[in-house]
Amino acid sequence: MIKLNQSGFTLKELLIVFIVIGILCAGSIPLFHKLQKDMHLRRVQKTVTRVQKAIHKYTAPDTKQYPATLDISPVNEVCNGCFNLVLTRGLIDKGWFKLSNEEYLYSPLSTDKLDEVLKHPHQFRILYNNKTGTLSFVEMK
Repeated sequence: MIKLNQSGFTLKELLIVFIVIGILCAGSIPLFHKLQKDMHLRRVQKTVTRVQKAIHKYTAPDTKQYPATLDISPVNEVCNGCFNLVLTRGLIDKGWFKLSNEEYLYSPLSTDKLDEVLKHPHQFRILYNNKTGTLSFVEMK
């Protein structure tokens, strides 16, 4: 026997629910991207602070002669052991490239290809000054 008085949702009600869910999801996407960007910024800040401390431990206090380079990685390649002259095991973190003895690049991309990283809109350049032993970083946009 078929009942005609069945309860349930109408097509309009379901459509309205899906539209509201879509609007909520669309509003959360920019927030998610901001959280990701902040996470990468904190990772770079933490690494720069860690390396900065290691540089000052590595340097003899009476001479103030800072290392000319922070690692023995080749230039323009993935830096699998970045900063291994001042950090015990080096930095084992993906996304680091050594551009020169004074310049490094960090990108959240998981790739070993520098040309792909350079095209990515979100990256950080880390600059090392071997005269003062300081590191600084700039967010590239």
